[in-house]
Amino acid sequence: KRNETELNFDVLVDGKMCVAVAKSSPLAGRPSITPIELMDHSIVIYQSDSLKSLCDDFIKEYGSMNILFISNNMELIKKVVGKGVAITFFPDLSLKTDPLVLRGDIVLIPLVGHRLENLFYASAWSKNKHLPAEAKHFLQFFKTSFS
Repeated sequence: KRNETELNFDVLVDGKMCVAVAKSSPLAGRPSITPIELMDHSIVIYQSDSLKSLCDDFIKEYGSMNILFISNNMELIKKVVGKGVAITFFPDLSLKTDPLVLRGDIVLIPLVGHRLENLFYASAWSKNKHLPAEAKHFLQFFKTSFS
């Protein structure tokens, strides 16, 4: 807020943190899920600082989690989730166009009641500087790619 006089802001894309489950999961029909409801399920986690931090928050707040593994191999994680072996959490922006989600093999459920519930990508630039046409074009491309 203190930079509103100095910076222009534009929200490019907004989304939600979601839990990804197999279509056969008893969770698949839920409209949303809370962190405490994750604690009884086997979980696989994509290796990233933000997801690791979120997991640490959940453990600090609710106790231990049944984490099967942490990996940077998204295809492996999707395979494990699709077969119903475990669940994962991930931004919907990253998975909503995935073939397994589009086919219905993996269901995305909004994760509510935590600090990263609502996610967005935004751009900010100085009101005192000209934003080049190339930058404007890129930002528009980014917006339309995720919409």
